[in-house]
Amino acid sequence: MMHEVSAIILAAGQSRRFGSHNKLYTPIDGKPMIIGVIERVLAAQPDQCFVVVSAQDKETVNLCLDFRVTAIPCADASLGMAHSLRAGAHAAPTTHGLMIVLGDMPFIRISTIERVITTARNAHSENTIVMPFHEGRRGHPIVFGAGHRANLLALEGDRGANNLIADNPGQCTHVCLNDPGIHRDIDRPYDLESPTEV
Repeated sequence: MMHEVSAIILAAGQSRRFGSHNKLYTPIDGKPMIIGVIERVLAAQPDQCFVVVSAQDKETVNLCLDFRVTAIPCADASLGMAHSLRAGAHAAPTTHGLMIVLGDMPFIRISTIERVITTARNAHSENTIVMPFHEGRRGHPIVFGAGHRANLLALEGDRGANNLIADNPGQCTHVCLNDPGIHRDIDRPYDLESPTEV
């Protein structure tokens, strides 16, 4: 059985550590960071793609229209990542696995996203959690099988889905890759100083 996978791009963060402007619009390789992330996700061909944005972020809502992806405004995004995750999980089809993509991770290779999606589509169970690893460390994006939808909808706070992963080690599938981009998020301006990844 092939499982369908929806991508949930989390783009509703407050950028507090980055400075005065929305870090997702910082240019990387000549284009705003969030555009690069959306383009890479779409190139990997998920079944659907959703972008969770803050309720006040009209710019990203309009950007989603340009890419024909669905923007999901999240009124309580400032209360923690779990609220954005819940908004994305609520919007996606109930039968889809959910691939969680962080909007501030622009250096993940398209081939990595493809591998993660393919592994999730071919999983034996709706409860499988697919996670990429590089040099023994877990990274992003992570796919939660459709069987975890209720658990994602019950998340609270700012820890995201870490507890869900920790509570279900037997359901986790590791995909080992040579891609340091799965660890590289952009939290502060100096995070941009390392060479870019293809």
